[in-house]
Amino acid sequence: MKKLFIITILIIATGIAFFFWQSAPKESSQDNWQSISNDLISPGQILNTELASKKNSQIYTNQKYGFSFEYPEEMNITEFEEAEGDMVLAQISKKEPMPNDNAWFQIFISPFDEEGPMTAERIGRDLPEMMVEEPQNVITGKDNISALIFFSQEPGMNKTREVWFVHNKYLYQVSTYAELDEMIGKVTGSWSFI
Repeated sequence: MKKLFIITILIIATGIAFFFWQSAPKESSQDNWQSISNDLISPGQILNTELASKKNSQIYTNQKYGFSFEYPEEMNITEFEEAEGDMVLAQISKKEPMPNDNAWFQIFISPFDEEGPMTAERIGRDLPEMMVEEPQNVITGKDNISALIFFSQEPGMNKTREVWFVHNKYLYQVSTYAELDEMIGKVTGSWSFI
């Protein structure tokens, strides 16, 4: 009888401990990102950095800013001036449909007044209305570029994956849909300044 009483007490104590453990405030995803955001990590841990096969990719070279990267062969790239910078837009060619016909990414390049690296705090000062979720500092590209990656979303728009970095007094803002995270990781992972 004494043994049954002790087992019952242990079960009740375990149940109470489990209840308090489950109801305790959890560390948010944002806190987890913040706790490691100062550590530079390999982009392979977050974003895949190599295109699956060289034969399924093309190389884009921008002579004006001196960089190149690999991108999926199903995409076409166009360049144009926009606002106070230049835009590089990659989108699916309508001639060759893909499972995700909305696949695209863009790179906006503009003069920047700091050397870098880019920080969430700097974005907050310059663009206080911009949502910056889960910011993390990473190293990407063949030249080990220090970049800030994060998710963002404007009202009425889809969630985006952002990869921002500074090089030679220019800010590079790489954007795509959040669900294309793996693809943009491969693109930025192949980035090289020439």
